[in-house]
Amino acid sequence: STRPTICPSGILLSCSIVLTALNSRCGIVGSLSNYLNDLVSRSRWEDEVAFFKRQLSRFNSSINDQRQEQSIKADLEYRFILCRHWNIHDSMLHSRYIASKLQLWRDRGWRRLTELFAAMGVPLEACRRDWIIMEKQHREHFDTRLSIYSKRFGLDEVVFPSFLIEDSTCGGMAAGDHAFALFAILENPYNDLAASRSEALRANFSVALRALQIQKGAAEVKEGIRLAIHQHQVLFGLLQHIFTHRILRYGKRFRYAVLRGASGTNDKAWITHPQTLSRLALFVKDATGQGHSKKAHLPLLLASWQPDNLSFLVVAVAGSHSTQAQGVKPFNMAYRAAAEKSRARIRHDSFEATVIEVADDDLKPFIQSLQKEL
Repeated sequence: STRPTICPSGILLSCSIVLTALNSRCGIVGSLSNYLNDLVSRSRWEDEVAFFKRQLSRFNSSINDQRQEQSIKADLEYRFILCRHWNIHDSMLHSRYIASKLQLWRDRGWRRLTELFAAMGVPLEACRRDWIIMEKQHREHFDTRLSIYSKRFGLDEVVFPSFLIEDSTCGGMAAGDHAFALFAILENPYNDLAASRSEALRANFSVALRALQIQKGAAEVKEGIRLAIHQHQVLFGLLQHIFTHRILRYGKRFRYAVLRGASGTNDKAWITHPQTLSRLALFVKDATGQGHSKKAHLPLLLASWQPDNLSFLVVAVAGSHSTQAQGVKPFNMAYRAAAEKSRARIRHDSFEATVIEVADDDLKPFIQSLQKEL
């Protein structure tokens, strides 16, 4: 059988796959992070789901492992985040898949979302209530109605195969929601107790380790959910800013956007972390990839101003219809060549080869040189 592999997308989630033999929960969340970050295709993730189903079946047949693993079951998961811990309206509005498909940064896109709710027979007022207090009849029939009406609105893959982690402390938590909570903890820029960036990263790592175990780390998981909601609100606000102000530029070989100064949100601290900036880039990629334009297939470069060291954090993501692993390989060598030819001052401060920092004055010549190298 094929074992899942983990690409370096987030330190903790990469490490967690090592624990697969001891704890399938950690393995599932770690492996799912690849799919959520476009590092593997859906078909590859489905192969990994099959692998974990076999693992769970084998563990559950063991007396020693039964109590530990019986709280995990295969289930379908929505492609909108944290809906069991948020409300349906905001969960859909701030989710990459739904927002991109319906173009929710536009008024007509938001009207399409309300039309979907109306077709499902769920009042908008009910959709804005937290899931836990939403009327029982709406919760019980939500899955069925969504499967019937979602395709009419172009939402052909509104669910994906995943796992539900059942626990007495939180009732039930989808594996994807757990992953997003861990992402937010790891990328949290608001650690006031840390004296330096490196200390903040270590502190975040420690919190995320505790949050891997939902029962023992219930407080950390709850904080991760709060941070994840805030993070996605910020990402959606930045997406709106990019499109409203027409920041996205198109070259022959790639697209790029440069985020400077005020950006319509007071929480740009989030995109000082390369993983959060990469997630914003994926959001922009999906949002621009709904048509048939050849430009949608171009890789995307996103640069964010870093005031602490007067430089730009630059990330690259693959074009539409490609996974990250397939689509950004040309950047690895092109970055180096472009830096040498433009004499740009760059440094790598990430496990990802497509994440770099570029000095303020060097960004423009670097981008011009990169266009020639690709």
